[in-house]
Amino acid sequence: MAKKKDLAAALHSGDTLKPVKAKATEKTAFADKTPIIFRVDEAAKRELEYLRLDTGAKNMQALMIEAVNDLLEKHGKKRIA
Repeated sequence: MAKKKDLAAALHSGDTLKPVKAKATEKTAFADKTPIIFRVDEAAKRELEYLRLDTGAKNMQALMIEAVNDLLEKHGKKRIA
């Protein structure tokens, strides 16, 4: 395992640090999204989590987007979520 360099020693020795490209954060990834908060009982939450695992959905966000789109389609609306 490589030994970590002391930052202060690196700054004084003239070593240069490579810039690190910033990763997309939730804030930028969801900048154009609006949160909708609702409550379900614990049993429903648990079943949704099992469904997420069974369907292979990446996360609960993806599962809920699919659910909203299905609901919109069921009522004759465009799938836009």
